[in-house]
Amino acid sequence: MFNPSEVDVDGLSANAIDVKPIDFNFGEGFDETWEVVLPDFRGLSREALEAWLDDHGVGLDDREWNVQGLVRLCEATSCDEADGYTPMMNYAYPLPNYNGIYGYDQLSLEEIGSVCLVDIGGLYYLALTGGGMDLSQDICLGYIALGYLPPLHFCRLPDFAGQKLNARMNLILSACERTARISARRAVNLLEDISRHRAKLAVEAT
Repeated sequence: MFNPSEVDVDGLSANAIDVKPIDFNFGEGFDETWEVVLPDFRGLSREALEAWLDDHGVGLDDREWNVQGLVRLCEATSCDEADGYTPMMNYAYPLPNYNGIYGYDQLSLEEIGSVCLVDIGGLYYLALTGGGMDLSQDICLGYIALGYLPPLHFCRLPDFAGQKLNARMNLILSACERTARISARRAVNLLEDISRHRAKLAVEAT
């Protein structure tokens, strides 16, 4: 499960800092061009399984549930609630070289808010399960939860009223700051390359 206080920002991959959202119509092609990714509950503790069921309003009866039975109940519940893992907005957010455990990662994303993992033609992307407001923070945190620094495109974060500098917000800001620093360093290197190219052409022209 995702715990913001356990994330090492310096260990996050920079592979996604240049990506931008792509248009994708989730209103068509379901199970043909794209698929919902359901959570994988195998390997979770009894306490984690019971907590997930409780969060989803599933009460346990007086039977003595073993872990395998709890896993099956969680799987059945997630199938019934598959809409919660279905994109609402027609944008997909690339995950370069993603090699995570997608079913387990979906569980982590569920804790974050309005982001989910989707399979588009065998490649995995983030997508939004909500809308109506600026969800840059959720998108950034989704990337972080999957081991990436957030894309620079989303690092200009909204300033919502009543926001507090809690562990979650501090993580987002720290990760965005690192993204910005890496992007700035790359821009400086590019300017130096351009200057060298200009100087070389100037010498050749004489």
